[in-house]
Amino acid sequence: MEYLKRFHPWGSFVFFLTANCVLGYFPLPFMWKVTVLILGIILPLILAARQTHAEKTESIQIFHEDFLNPIPAWLWMGLAAGVVLIYFYQLSAVTIWPTRDEGLFGSLGLRLSEKWDWKFYYTAAQDSPLLIWFLSFSLRWFQSPFWGLWSVPVLFSAATVFLTYFISRLYFPRSFSFLAVCLWAFSLCSLGCGRFCLPTFSVLPWELICFGMTALFYQEDRPQYKKMWAVLSGFWTGLGYFTFTSWPVIALPVVLIVFFDPSQKHFFKNRKFLMWFFCPFFIAVVPFLAAMASVGYGEHIFAMSRFNHWFSSKDQWDSAISYFSSLFWGPWGSYASQGEDWVRLNPILGAMFFLGCVQSYRFRFNGMIQWIGLVFVFCLLPGVLSANFLILRIVQIFPILILISVLGLMSLLIEVRRSYRLFLFFLFLILSIAIDNHEFSQSHRDPLSTPEVSAQSSFPVESIRSYRILKSLADQAGSGFVFTEFMQVPRDNSLLVMTYAFNAAENPRLKPEQAQWAGVVANLHYYSFLAKRFPEARWYWVHEGRTRGSECILGIIPIDEKNKDVIKTWVQAHHYFRQVSLALDNISEKNTYHMADRILNQPPASISSDRFLESCYWERRAQFYYDYHFETHYDDQVAALKQAVAQGYPAAHLYYDLGCLSARKGQVQQALSDFKTALRVEPNYSDVLSAMDYFKTTKAEPRHQ
Repeated sequence: MEYLKRFHPWGSFVFFLTANCVLGYFPLPFMWKVTVLILGIILPLILAARQTHAEKTESIQIFHEDFLNPIPAWLWMGLAAGVVLIYFYQLSAVTIWPTRDEGLFGSLGLRLSEKWDWKFYYTAAQDSPLLIWFLSFSLRWFQSPFWGLWSVPVLFSAATVFLTYFISRLYFPRSFSFLAVCLWAFSLCSLGCGRFCLPTFSVLPWELICFGMTALFYQEDRPQYKKMWAVLSGFWTGLGYFTFTSWPVIALPVVLIVFFDPSQKHFFKNRKFLMWFFCPFFIAVVPFLAAMASVGYGEHIFAMSRFNHWFSSKDQWDSAISYFSSLFWGPWGSYASQGEDWVRLNPILGAMFFLGCVQSYRFRFNGMIQWIGLVFVFCLLPGVLSANFLILRIVQIFPILILISVLGLMSLLIEVRRSYRLFLFFLFLILSIAIDNHEFSQSHRDPLSTPEVSAQSSFPVESIRSYRILKSLADQAGSGFVFTEFMQVPRDNSLLVMTYAFNAAENPRLKPEQAQWAGVVANLHYYSFLAKRFPEARWYWVHEGRTRGSECILGIIPIDEKNKDVIKTWVQAHHYFRQVSLALDNISEKNTYHMADRILNQPPASISSDRFLESCYWERRAQFYYDYHFETHYDDQVAALKQAVAQGYPAAHLYYDLGCLSARKGQVQQALSDFKTALRVEPNYSDVLSAMDYFKTTKAEPRHQ
């Protein structure tokens, strides 16, 4: 019985490790997961907490003394070389293809490299500009689109590795900092953050520097230098709004830590440095406030929050659970199939985290532990207050996860002899790296590796196939024109970004007069019209075998005297449609909506001279009316589609869309007429045949009643 009364970290570690493996790698029903969670995590946590007594002292030995032997210089050099090798080596070979969001940010970066603006908000989510500013330089600097796109997040991620050590040294001894930098550098959290070009990851280096400046402010005793660090800390905290929407959950705890102390009578501390902090803070925030006043702000945040009615209570409950479970075992509930588990702690690090929670409870009266707990709670708020699940909203919590995991790791290492601790740590580290490497390789499989993978891949497989065809052609025949903007739904900017290096329609460094070919991505239902118009073209069914994504084809058209003027017109239209796409992708408030509407209502005259461009234009307008307030724009949608078939190509999918609109209004006969017209154009159009069968079934049902 005496054994059960004492805390044994190795026994708790085995429990936590086993439970993490079961929850992370076995597809159990929800109730079984809850059972494992209770028996393998919650109960051992409670038991361990009862076995430890609360330390009233403010001083924790492991926070002030080294518990490892000195780290040799050659080991430091080896770790630094390993970081550079893992993060930068064969960057284009490791990363498969940009997601749709990455393609969007790459497109915005290219646009900014061509014509600089000082916009603060981009995309419908009103993302901050820091990442796009970096991309505007990297995409122009690197010839390889892979390096141009992913060098920025890798640079951010690699910077966090070195920042982790130097800033940890401001708070902790050398041994603690060494463990922290190793766990962070070779964890899936850090490596995964460097493989996705998304603005959320720019928060991490900013966050670490902000915490470092806070430490320097506290450690400085000389008033003039303390004022200097207050100014720098305030200004840097304000600049954090240039990183990502979740930055306020970092800024607020920094302010609380610097200026509030619940133990004091009036709660305030460091009063004489208030103005030195907040004056530069508000100066740095001026661009954010100005953009908020001119454009508006918060519509997207409110739409994705728990205060709207878009999501059911079950979805919100699943979301709340997934924000915690995704940190260790992947999303649960209805979000379990989203595959956003590439940044979770592996079972070993997860077990260390829960051991760290035990140590945090034991030393809960320590100011540093309370500070860590405060930041942990604030970092979770963007997820807790969201109605749906998106792991990117809480990436700022990753360094805190590693910090708590180090506490758990130390509770294991101090149980063995000092001379064995470093060896045991590297054993843990190697096992952790092996697990994370397997996870990372599984989540970055080539979408074209097998037909089964291609059919279900979340990546835009059509764009990947098109790129490989176009890249092979460019290697042989030089640059050409790549028209990516004629495809309507869903919009995908990744192909535009990846072909930029050899796309004479976009890249100003290329000479258009030397282009000998043109590639056009179009809806496959335009094939019969385009094939007759360009009999010399080669066509690729890049959508073949897919169960999701856009139904598109790729055409390669040799440029000659007969079609030279047509291609020139298409280049002008391509630029216009790209402008439309950017405007649509940036709709967030009323002002940006009216801007997109104004651009759509001012097409260039060249579009009216080409039936294919007419169809693309009116189809784009119809989709705009559908995406934004389709309830009040029903007549506008119908009118736009009728213009598309009258002025452009009468493609089958346009008549199918007209039929669906008529069916929505209960105009069955008109819907059937539109569907029959679509079948005259394409007799084997499966969507239309299914719709016809549906009408036959619904008409037959009353006779059986």
